[in-house]
Amino acid sequence: MRIKLAPWMLKLAYKIVDIESLGEASVFEGRTLEYGYTISKLAKLTPGLLLDIGCTARINPIPSTFCGLGWKVIGLDTRDYNFAHSNFTFKKESIIDQERTPTYDAITCVSTLEHIGLKRYGLKEDAMGDITAFDRIENLLKPGGILILTVPYTKGKMYSTSLERVYNLKEILALEGTLKIIDKEEHPNLLLTSWTK
Repeated sequence: MRIKLAPWMLKLAYKIVDIESLGEASVFEGRTLEYGYTISKLAKLTPGLLLDIGCTARINPIPSTFCGLGWKVIGLDTRDYNFAHSNFTFKKESIIDQERTPTYDAITCVSTLEHIGLKRYGLKEDAMGDITAFDRIENLLKPGGILILTVPYTKGKMYSTSLERVYNLKEILALEGTLKIIDKEEHPNLLLTSWTK
């Protein structure tokens, strides 16, 4: 069970304890690889309109980094997000609820697709939620646009827990429609991919 702490409690904890040296905060995370990959791909592009799906992630640098680089960033999450910038708009919505008009020059979906449809983060249970979400992403990306998608990965058979799906390459390749993978990196527990339309 997780307990949400008030901001003043966190500030007090940081004054008393070196939080970052404890437990999982001091361990190299897969998210570091995911965000590094995502930033390296987007940094090569001309600034445009970026959709960041699942923007409320704990250490997400995408909105602040790309707003600062001149991108207009739309953050999408079913949880609250407190980032503010003149180039940033937050929508407390699911990707499944988005219209299908090709709008975005780039879309990021960092460790988010695997949760959609599994009742995590206030989402409705839907066994095909990830497939529906990918369909929406496909429709929202402009021709020539880029999708950066990262997911938990196994070389074995795809499986699900109550919190996430863990994909294999075959299942990810099965998502291809009008989007095609142009780059991929396979790590022991992560698959980092770039797609274009």
